Amino acid sequence: MTPEFLYKTAGYKKTLLKIFEITLFVAMVIWYSGYTYKRNNVWKDGVSIWSDAVNKSPSKARPHFALNPDFAIARSNLSITYNKKGMIKESVPIILISPNK
Repeated sequence: MTPEFLYKTAGYKKTLLKIFEITLFVAMVIWYSGYTYKRNNVWKDGVSIWSDAVNKSPSKARPHFALNPDFAIARSNLSITYNKKGMIKESVPIILISPNK
């Protein structure tokens, strides 16, 4: 093997690597663009955002409160009332269990 052959082979490998990098970058841009386009449906208004949050985290209180604050306040008030009457076993599940269960 002559040094010229090695130089030509290294140049060929660099070119292939550069083509691979560009192809990978373009594929990632296309992938994330499609994902972003799909997520735009979720971000179209506040109800769709919080509905998506409820679907992904049904046991968290904040999405439920954002979707229906009156219901969340009523659950909280009921739990507080139970707690004041000494009915702690009844008050805790009202706060911990989401409305979907």
